[in-house]
Amino acid sequence: MTLRSLLSRTSTVTVLSILIATVTTQALADSLDDQARRIGKMLQCPVCSGVSIAESPSDLAHEMMKVVRSKLEQGETEEQIVQYFVERYGEGVLREPPRRGTALLVWSLPPLILVLGTIVLYTVLRSWNRRTSLAAILNGHATRSVGRPSKTTTALSTGESRPTDEYVLLVEQELEAYRQEVGR
Repeated sequence: MTLRSLLSRTSTVTVLSILIATVTTQALADSLDDQARRIGKMLQCPVCSGVSIAESPSDLAHEMMKVVRSKLEQGETEEQIVQYFVERYGEGVLREPPRRGTALLVWSLPPLILVLGTIVLYTVLRSWNRRTSLAAILNGHATRSVGRPSKTTTALSTGESRPTDEYVLLVEQELEAYRQEVGR
């Protein structure tokens, strides 16, 4: 092996090593930037209302992002960094309130109201459907608008003179008694 080929191989290995180191460093920097941005989006800018420190144009937000990046370079975890800012600025620095205490009620109330509202709506609609069906039967209509036929509807549609449902019979008796009182 000649000196020239040895130098050529050495320079090739050196260039490749530098290239790999540069690419690795760039990948780590991108990774740190991505992590810093993700953490920055979790923190509220104390100056700009409703804006994260990652998106805020204020000087304070830029300084806070530098601290986040610095702490990531030192090897601190996301939780440690967030806790650092909570200790200094209070829980108001968090964009998303913690899910404990009163905040847990804030998080759980909307789904609970949605479920209860659905149940109430279902109950009311079923009640209206029953009232509409009973009114149709009492007015002489033999069909219901929704659902399967009831005993009363079947009795009326088959030509029987009196409905078989006890409730409808009771209503008809009371209606007949009312008509006699009024004199019709």
